[in-house]
Amino acid sequence: MSSTARMAFGGSIIFTTSMIAYVHWNQQASQEQMREGVRRDFARIEEKERKKAENLKRLEEEQRLTKALYEQRERNLKS
Repeated sequence: MSSTARMAFGGSIIFTTSMIAYVHWNQQASQEQMREGVRRDFARIEEKERKKAENLKRLEEEQRLTKALYEQRERNLKS
């Protein structure tokens, strides 16, 4: 085998190996990005549910205060 053929063969082996390594690395990076997206989605959903529960508590408190205000007004009007 001539030296030119050996260099071409060695170059193709190096190129092929590096391409396989890059594709493997790229797939792992893509999978990690997808996993991180799912984690962010779960965090977003939990935050949304927490805010919803907080808003419901505020609404109930406002309804209680509104009812107390109307009752106090009625008592004041009767007196």
